[in-house]
Amino acid sequence: YIAVAEQNGLIRNLTQMVLRKVCEDLSNHPKLVVSANISPLDIVDPAFPDEVADLLTEYGVGKHQIILESTEELLPEDAGIAAQNVRRLRENGYAIAIYEAGGDTASFGFLRMPRYTVLKIEKELLDEAIKDPVCRDDLQEIIKSSKEKGLKSLAVGVEKEDQAMLVGELGFDFQQGFFHSRSLTSAELTAYSNLEKVKTA
Repeated sequence: YIAVAEQNGLIRNLTQMVLRKVCEDLSNHPKLVVSANISPLDIVDPAFPDEVADLLTEYGVGKHQIILESTEELLPEDAGIAAQNVRRLRENGYAIAIYEAGGDTASFGFLRMPRYTVLKIEKELLDEAIKDPVCRDDLQEIIKSSKEKGLKSLAVGVEKEDQAMLVGELGFDFQQGFFHSRSLTSAELTAYSNLEKVKTA
């Protein structure tokens, strides 16, 4: 449905709805940090950085509490505008995550992107690295290069113990997946993380 929303001009409204819900949840938990997916069409819209700032101000959410996560590659013609917006977001104190998906691990395309702060590695690369020493070496080089660029690294889709062990051996900063927890509602996450809601008068 994401592709349909993008094709029909609805994705910007959808992003606004998601970010508003995220901010609503975060407003009760000042210690919680949440990643929110955004579309390339958000990244290339000059109004997007101000929209994010307005939402966080409206709900009293700290900039450190949200990571904006770009989930798809940009078209070459959009790269310049995206770079400007990412720079604005970073200068305003927001963290930006980018995926390094499966496939050509040697390309290190993310290293050419401007001022991203978190690199997310999908489970397909983890699965391949477990089976293939060459892929493992490539993934090790990705993590090393990302650290040199000042990026944090996050392994996504860790579902089994051997994946979790590999992630630790490769030096990832963070990992997420069903091995640690299934999807949780806001209330379940509060209990799982021993978080306390902000008390209001």
